[in-house]
Amino acid sequence: MPESSFRFRRTFDSLSVPAFRWFFLGALALFAASNGLILVRGYVVFELTGSFAALGSVAFASVVPGIAGSIYGGVAADRWSKRRLIQVGQAIVAALAFVIGTLLYLDRIELWHLMASAAVQGGIFGLLAPAWSAILPEMVGKPRIMNATALTMGVASTARLAVPAGFGLMLSLADPEVSYALIVAFLVAAVLAFGRIPAHPGDALRDPRRGRASSAGARALLEGVSYVVRRPAIWGLVVANFGLTLLSMPYLHLMPGYVKQVFRGGPELLGTMVSLNSLGALVCTLILASMAARGRGRLLLRSSALMGLTLIGFAAAPAAWVALVLLLFIGAGQTLRFSLAHVLCQTYVDDVYRGRVLALLGMQMAAAQMGTFLVGIASEAWGPSPALGGMGAGLMLFSAAGYALLPSLRRLD
Repeated sequence: MPESSFRFRRTFDSLSVPAFRWFFLGALALFAASNGLILVRGYVVFELTGSFAALGSVAFASVVPGIAGSIYGGVAADRWSKRRLIQVGQAIVAALAFVIGTLLYLDRIELWHLMASAAVQGGIFGLLAPAWSAILPEMVGKPRIMNATALTMGVASTARLAVPAGFGLMLSLADPEVSYALIVAFLVAAVLAFGRIPAHPGDALRDPRRGRASSAGARALLEGVSYVVRRPAIWGLVVANFGLTLLSMPYLHLMPGYVKQVFRGGPELLGTMVSLNSLGALVCTLILASMAARGRGRLLLRSSALMGLTLIGFAAAPAAWVALVLLLFIGAGQTLRFSLAHVLCQTYVDDVYRGRVLALLGMQMAAAQMGTFLVGIASEAWGPSPALGGMGAGLMLFSAAGYALLPSLRRLD
């Protein structure tokens, strides 16, 4: 067999599993919806207020619900049907998007509506994240985890590549409620796709006492935390991922205001920038899908430091075209960090604790929203470019500290 054919088959190996193919399609629809939601909601907030602080405040509204959802989501993922949990959560997010779209259509939208929806959606996505990651081994088995995770990130990158540009064009041609209608359609498609995933052995491990499981749930949560604390490598991975996310992801949530204020661009430029960011991410995922399991802990920390340097360059970019080029590398670094963290967790965590550890790892989304709030406030005080440049410098320093202080993480393959 030619080497090129072998590599192609290895890159897309997980798609040979029927259940994963349905997961792949559902993920495509869900990522399309979530990326559209981030862009359109940010656009509406900035159009309503013209304030970076408002962008940060809407993001911050989801922090506490996101943390609470992640904590309980880990217990739920280890005890209940992951597939049904994901479906119900997606349906609730679709209903909320429909409500916001209706308020926009009736011209009754207010900032607090967007903050409230962000809070509920943050809690739901936090609840779903552990089940979303923990279901992968049930579908493809441990030998394919890295491949399946990379392909899932590839789906996310593909959605971010095409969707923002499409929504940016849509926002320039039609009112935002039209974009929200499309978001609802994507979410409904995701629910239907997940309904086609066959039952897994893990689905049968439901706790028959789940209606009165609060104390059992609390014990299960504490067991998960104790498991992480007793393992320095896993503890280091969770701590490092939280800090790296806090300092690396907020730029994406501030893009609607950044494009308008710094580059004097409209929805079309906004969509193009987010899509270029995702092109780098997509290329990175195709490489990651074929990567050997060597030196991944070191690569996680080193790539994050390089991403910090690139963010500093983005903040100092004198023109939009320079920023577009740099966004290719930022997107690649972001996807590499996210994928490696989840692959290492899937590889080194025991099956019975996987959902709860992934829940702790899933708090990164709350970290991203917290970082967005802080950078939004800093942007309001000192300007968006200095704020993003400072965030990039902080990312470099944190990565260097992690490399020096977390040898157990650095040694993970």
